[in-house]
Amino acid sequence: MSSLPDPSDLPDALQGLARLGRGGDIDVRPVLLRVLTDLFVSRPHHSFDEIRQFETIALGLMDRTDAETRAIVAGKLADCGAAPPAVIEKLAAEGGAPGAAILARSNVLPRSWLLSAALGEASDLAVAVASRVDLDAELCEILVTRPEIEVARALAENAMTPLDKPTFRTLVARAAGDQQLASAFCVRADDARDIASLFLYASNLQRNAIILDARRADLGAAMRKPPSQIEIATAAEIEAAAINHDAPLFCAIVARALGTTLPVARQLIEDQRGEALAFTLCALHVNAEAAARIFMCAGAQIAHDVSRVRSLTRIVSELAPATAMRLVKAMTNR
Repeated sequence: MSSLPDPSDLPDALQGLARLGRGGDIDVRPVLLRVLTDLFVSRPHHSFDEIRQFETIALGLMDRTDAETRAIVAGKLADCGAAPPAVIEKLAAEGGAPGAAILARSNVLPRSWLLSAALGEASDLAVAVASRVDLDAELCEILVTRPEIEVARALAENAMTPLDKPTFRTLVARAAGDQQLASAFCVRADDARDIASLFLYASNLQRNAIILDARRADLGAAMRKPPSQIEIATAAEIEAAAINHDAPLFCAIVARALGTTLPVARQLIEDQRGEALAFTLCALHVNAEAAARIFMCAGAQIAHDVSRVRSLTRIVSELAPATAMRLVKAMTNR
């Protein structure tokens, strides 16, 4: 195999492997490249000659090995600060798994490559850049504008992403409907108000924080306005539909009253813990007594739990309709 490096150029541990490859039909190049890479990255220090030797041999082997081997090598070299730039750039230029590994972690790769990947067509490479621990504001600004949900998820899940308030809220607005993205932003939020729109995806603790923040907002709110005759009539229709176990009518009335679609209304009504339904009933001026009766007609997870019914009824009783409506609008992107 003339494409194999001369054994005299290799460390003693690899010379026998190289001779075996030259003397038979066994292709040892993938193994040789992996082992050579392991030896290189395991050394705490590298001389100039060692780096140059590794570069020469690695470049000669890479074109004659399979993609899986190159991906393995890229994963190992991505964390090596002594890796030769020519090898790193060759792996990055390949794209795919090798390129993604280098773009995600290598400190050797010039920043121009990161900018190119952030602006490029390959979403997997943009995701790799978005996951970097040294992601800066300029790269973040570019990545935020990309339409792929995978890039947004990578930004949200990267604790080192420099997200200012406007950028955070822009991404949060995209999170509705995507459990993974919404959960990541819920974890990152410093202020309950920032994730009110993601209430349906929030943990119990986060939901409690959002409700507490809403109650605090009530303390500084103006006096509550009494419901209009139309609002009273709508509340009665909602209760009647619930008592009659007419789920389609119940959903249609709520959708009409909120000015939203049936799927959105259904999502609020079918919230398993029931808080979204409590906000909705409160926003539509259903009083606490009627709300309790509605909760008793809800799904088993709510109706069969007396403490849950009491907790939800308390939300309806204590929260101002205007505040509840703000939460509902946030959850429905209205």
